Amino acid sequence: MKYSYWLIPVFLLLYSCHKNSPAATPFSYFVTKLPDDTIMQGGRAGVTLLVSLLNGLPDSVTLKFSGLPANISVNPGSSSYLASYSQDFLFFATDSAALGVHPITVIASSLSLPDQVSTFNMTVMPTDCSVNLVDTAIAHDTCNIGNYIYTVAITEGDSLYQVSITNLAGSASSVFADVNCPAATLTIPQQYISSNLSFAGTGTFTANKIVINYSTYNTSGPTVTCMMTINR
Repeated sequence: MKYSYWLIPVFLLLYSCHKNSPAATPFSYFVTKLPDDTIMQGGRAGVTLLVSLLNGLPDSVTLKFSGLPANISVNPGSSSYLASYSQDFLFFATDSAALGVHPITVIASSLSLPDQVSTFNMTVMPTDCSVNLVDTAIAHDTCNIGNYIYTVAITEGDSLYQVSITNLAGSASSVFADVNCPAATLTIPQQYISSNLSFAGTGTFTANKIVINYSTYNTSGPTVTCMMTINR
């Protein structure tokens, strides 16, 4: 039997290269954590998750959510791509979604690593009904010093659940009112429209009527109390 002794150095060289070659870097990844968010009943809220490759060759990472409360859904329901990637998710809340704070779990999984789990809070808020109060209408005031009729303009406020009322009491000025949609009430915190005149009051509203009981405070005169009625 003949031996090819010249092959021995080749085998030794290959063995040496294999023995001294560095081990492959294991796959690892990182998923951004979501901040707390809010959603309105009947509304939607979008979030973005970012999967970042840290080490090794790209592997598939699946994203999904757990613990969604009743009447809240998300689209897409899950996402699976090679790291790195980003994925937009859109949450939907029905009009019946329970108000309050709901913890939702984010689960990221791959075949070779334990799941990465994080949690964020989704706060369900009532639908902003203040837009339904927007109107330009005739106001009828019944006051302790007489009765008045004038035009008032109600527009959207600078923030959610807020309206701006222009020409209250025929003043040609604007005051803001905070709107409580579930209770169908509004509140005018005391606010000055001049250096000596301020307004404050509370009210109720329906689809057909707005009633506001307010007071005007004048540092140089008597306080005037009125009930303003707007029939819509």
